[in-house]
Amino acid sequence: MWPRIVEALLGAWLIVSSFVFTRPEATDVTVVPLVAGVLVLLTAGLATKMRLAHLFVLVVAVGLIAWGWARFPRPGPAAAQNAILVGLTLGLVGIIPNQASQPPPGWRPHLDSGD
Repeated sequence: MWPRIVEALLGAWLIVSSFVFTRPEATDVTVVPLVAGVLVLLTAGLATKMRLAHLFVLVVAVGLIAWGWARFPRPGPAAAQNAILVGLTLGLVGIIPNQASQPPPGWRPHLDSGD
């Protein structure tokens, strides 16, 4: 369950960072991280009930990386660098299953319960 908490925190950071790293006239720089943050928060909440819903975060992560890389020239503003780094972090956390601290389901019947 801890990966979904980390995803929710990264989603909240994306929402906050859309206002921290932007100027008032920059529209897509504000909207893309804001929408990505909301999608990550919704997916993290949905993944607590649905088993494979957390894999949608990988789609959002690839989108953030592609947007940050393709939209701006190198080295890019802080908003683009933030999008790329958060996208990479979401990619790392997004592949971790909900019950990562427990053994695989096929192994559980063969383990000693510790009584």
